[in-house]
Amino acid sequence: MADFIRTGRKNSAHKGEYYGRAVDEGTVTEYDLAKAIEAKCTIHRADVVAVIIALIDEMTRALQSSQRVKLSGFGTFKMGMSTRPAKTIEKFTADNIRKLRVLFQPETKVAQDGSRTRTMITGARVKEWGGSASGEPATGSSGSGSGSTSSGGQSGTTGDGEGGREGV
Repeated sequence: MADFIRTGRKNSAHKGEYYGRAVDEGTVTEYDLAKAIEAKCTIHRADVVAVIIALIDEMTRALQSSQRVKLSGFGTFKMGMSTRPAKTIEKFTADNIRKLRVLFQPETKVAQDGSRTRTMITGARVKEWGGSASGEPATGSSGSGSGSTSSGGQSGTTGDGEGGREGV
């Protein structure tokens, strides 16, 4: 279940109001994934790790060769960059490139009614986190509910009955 907290934004036109923010409660490594996969399959953890390492190597090679990498059911990776402008095309050189990055687009399924759902979010549930952020209570200064809300798709409700939005 994905957790959220309510938090204020210091430099916002909505100062004093609260927003939901997803909580990161740790990191799962390739070794953790391999152990979980090993428990579900007939292959050993070392073999799973070897496949994951080979996958990363091949994805890196493909991205550096200007190819997109699509993992069905997951999403697509591609190379992106930030650049500084040049007055003319002739003056644009590699020095104008500020940074390269990898962009990820989660896979999206389109229903017959035209609505879109990201496959990794389908079935996710959201609940209020029990910890605190920056010393504030998890409910911020407004708060009653800590209910849990189903997000059968891309919903992102706060579970407080006020100001929640579905379909975010």
